[in-house]
Amino acid sequence: MVYWSDGVITATATGSTAYGFSVGGPLILPTSRAITLVPIAPHLSFANAFVFEPGQRISLEVQDEPARLSIDGQVEHDLRAADRVEVRQPKTVTKLVRTAHARPFLDLLRQKILKEPGV
Repeated sequence: MVYWSDGVITATATGSTAYGFSVGGPLILPTSRAITLVPIAPHLSFANAFVFEPGQRISLEVQDEPARLSIDGQVEHDLRAADRVEVRQPKTVTKLVRTAHARPFLDLLRQKILKEPGV
């Protein structure tokens, strides 16, 4: 499949609630190991986000014009036409500490996204 867009965002469940969501991507529960692919300003209206199952690889190829790869806003690489980027799950999983006062994920989403106070 070819995406004609200004760019694409790939994200894990953790990243799905940030930049990916802000451009119309899906929210993924933190227990999921799925990866999303979200187009930025797609040039075709049917170019929607995809959710890939664990273990699947995403292959991105730069088409006609140069591009820039940005990894979490920290690392950047210039890409040329025909360059490829392979996206897959990491072999290791980051474990996060949850305190006794941690609120459920969906409550946090409701507060942040719907701006409901005190949920």
